[in-house]
Amino acid sequence: MVTRQVGIFLSLCVCVCIAAYAPDVNAAGGNEASVTVTSDGVASIRDDDYASSRKAAIDAALVNAVDAVIDEILSPEERMLKADRVEALRREAPRYVVEFRILEEKADVGFYRVILSATVVSDRIHRILADSGQADHQRTGATGEPESVVLNISGIMSCAQYAAVKQLLFSDIPCIKHVSERVFERGMVEFDVRCDASREERLAEELAAADLRGIHLVVRHSTPERIDVDILSW
Repeated sequence: MVTRQVGIFLSLCVCVCIAAYAPDVNAAGGNEASVTVTSDGVASIRDDDYASSRKAAIDAALVNAVDAVIDEILSPEERMLKADRVEALRREAPRYVVEFRILEEKADVGFYRVILSATVVSDRIHRILADSGQADHQRTGATGEPESVVLNISGIMSCAQYAAVKQLLFSDIPCIKHVSERVFERGMVEFDVRCDASREERLAEELAAADLRGIHLVVRHSTPERIDVDILSW
């Protein structure tokens, strides 16, 4: 019965006008250079509210689409130095998406996933990131370098594991001040994590001690710039 209800809902989604979730086309401008990228987004389903979960998944996919364009413009070092501008772009991601088309969507085991093709106004993003008229403000450590570390997590085999990891990083580790997703591929996700002054040593300890209900995180490698983690499930 539940499966049938989900199927009916997905069928209705195809018929319903996507304008309810569409970005502000006028905000992006009509004659600026753009690029089309494929991205995905995942959202949890709460209280069988598939419509809200679908919208949240679409919103996440739009953020990831803009993020992909930013990564083509900035090197990892430049991205850290311009962290405030990058976050501003991510928060207003729909403003920089001219249009999008859903390629695939699926509700599965408490999560809704959307894969879409998005046309992003790369020209405007490039100008915003290149503008030197406003200084970026970012916390720095004793050496003057940004307190940021790349976190690579391998072995993710389900949406449930992916959600548990995001919950851990976004809510459950006190030393983390900000998290942004860099890469999402089958079996692997990579985050840019900004921490407090104790940085990677404390973060690695928190990850190794995390209790994710049947998911064990093993820290394979840790440096001030990067932490590599494997997921072991039982």
